Amino acid sequence: MSKNIGLNAIEMSYLRQSLSLSAAQVGTLTNHSEVDVLAWESGEQVAPELAQKNYSILMTLSRCKCSIPAMALKSYLKKNLSVT
Repeated sequence: MSKNIGLNAIEMSYLRQSLSLSAAQVGTLTNHSEVDVLAWESGEQVAPELAQKNYSILMTLSRCKCSIPAMALKSYLKKNLSVT
C-alpha cells in the first residue's frame, strides 16, 4: 500500500524556490517544460506522479542533516543545471 500523498502546488513552489532553482531547471530535472512546472505550482495542472516523486527526493535531500547527500545534491545540480 502506497503512502505517497503527493505534493501540493505550494509545496512544489516552496521547494523549488528554497533550492534557488528556476522553473526551467526543475523542468529539466523532471523531463517536462517550464510551462508545465509553472502550471503545477499554480495549481492549474496536477503534476505527474513521477515528477512529484522527483520533487519529493529533492525535498528529502535538501532537509537531510547529513552533509553527504546535501553535497551530492549540490554537486548534481551544479553539474547538470549550472546552479552555483
